[in-house]
Amino acid sequence: MREGRLPQLRLGKLLIEQPAASFFLEGSPVDAPLAGHIGWEVLKDFRVTFDYSRKRMILERFK
Repeated sequence: MREGRLPQLRLGKLLIEQPAASFFLEGSPVDAPLAGHIGWEVLKDFRVTFDYSRKRMILERFK
């Protein structure tokens, strides 16, 4: 893994500037050149719900 920042991350109508991310150097679980993870810095302001039956993730911003 290599740590870095994305220029931007768009989640629906929300635009997050320069979020931290970890990128796979090898062993990526998907066939994509820039696969990786976003984490706490992006998700800390949201209630995260995984709806496995509909294959979606729901983000609700804390007020």
